[in-house]
Amino acid sequence: MNGKDPRRLIEEFIMRIKEGDIAPETAWNAIKSAKEYYIRNIGNFTNVRDAEQSWHSYIGNKFQALIYEILKRYVEQLKKDNEKYRTLCVLNAGEVRRNDIFFRKVAVRYGDFLLLPDLDICITDCTGDWDSKILCIVSCKTSLRERIAQACYWKLKFLASDATKHKCILLLPIMTKISS
Repeated sequence: MNGKDPRRLIEEFIMRIKEGDIAPETAWNAIKSAKEYYIRNIGNFTNVRDAEQSWHSYIGNKFQALIYEILKRYVEQLKKDNEKYRTLCVLNAGEVRRNDIFFRKVAVRYGDFLLLPDLDICITDCTGDWDSKILCIVSCKTSLRERIAQACYWKLKFLASDATKHKCILLLPIMTKISS
C-alpha cells in the first residue's frame, strides 16, 4: 500500500474482487485496512482537511460496487460448490431495470407510474421466466438514517401492494462500520 493514492487503492480492490483475485470472505477485511490507509494518507495526495469526512464521501460512492462484487463472487462460489444454487443471480439496479420480469416483480405503483424501490442489489432465483423469484433486495447505505427510514418505507410499500404483498421479499439494509 505504501505510496499509493488511497482512492486508487479502493478502485484496485473493486477490480481485484471482480476478477476473483480477492476471495469474498477476505474482501471486507481488505476494505477495512484500506480505510485506515486512506485516513492516514489522503492528505499526501489532496488538500483534504478532514480525512474521516473525505472517507465517508468517497466510500459512499463506492460502497454499492464493493458489496455487489463481494456478493456476486460469493454466489458464484456457491454455484460451483453446490448444484442446488445454480439458478441464483446477483443483479444490480440497472440489470433489474432492463429485465422486464424482475422489474415488474419489484415495481410499486404510484398512480399511473411504476417505480422501483430503493434497490441497489437484488439476489434472485433466475429461471429465466415468470417463475423467477426475488429472494432479497439489498439496499447499500452508509448512513444510519437512510438505512432505517428507506428500508422501512419500501417494506411497507411492498406490503401495501397486491402484486408484492404475497411474496417473501426481504429488504436487507447493509450495515457497516466502514463509514463510522
